[in-house]
Amino acid sequence: MDESVKFHIDYLCEDLDGAKDSVLIYGDPEMSNSILNGVYKKLKTNNEYLCTWHDADNINEPMDFFKPILKEIYKKEYQKIINENWFKQGDFGIASLCIKESLPKINKLPIIFIDGIEKLFFKIDFGHLDKLQLINLFSLGNQPLPNGFGDCLRGELHQTNSAIFYGIVSDSSGIEYLATLGNYEYLFYQDNFRQVNIS
Repeated sequence: MDESVKFHIDYLCEDLDGAKDSVLIYGDPEMSNSILNGVYKKLKTNNEYLCTWHDADNINEPMDFFKPILKEIYKKEYQKIINENWFKQGDFGIASLCIKESLPKINKLPIIFIDGIEKLFFKIDFGHLDKLQLINLFSLGNQPLPNGFGDCLRGELHQTNSAIFYGIVSDSSGIEYLATLGNYEYLFYQDNFRQVNIS
């Protein structure tokens, strides 16, 4: 393993007992992916954490994101839970089921790994906009509201210290980033994360 990759993996795993910061990884795509994968594999073996991997390219709606977490937590009870009438209560209700307190026998802190985090946020929160609305995305006083997915993750999971997010930023100069993580009007923006730049 490349020494730089190993250093970053160790660095990103070392203070989970302290601040429990969520992390954004910027920089070389191949190296970033190796680092995120390394952290994921290392923490997955730790009984304190419930680790799930999410590829933004394969997620098209909120349930695509929540499903792997819920399956890990609820195991055999998963199908029964998602078929209950009360389950269809929107993203905020579903997110509240993704924390360790929701099923005491699990009692693991969820760590959510996202490859292409800004693409995921943009797709779910702004994917419904047409071209004209996308143009207006950055105009003051005329900005379309997001669907609330980022707000939900921040309010229900991140801000309550109920989950940690580790994400690779694919393009920090693209519209997906500028509309979400790079936008101070978007509640789950970059300052909610520890930022790591890979050169």
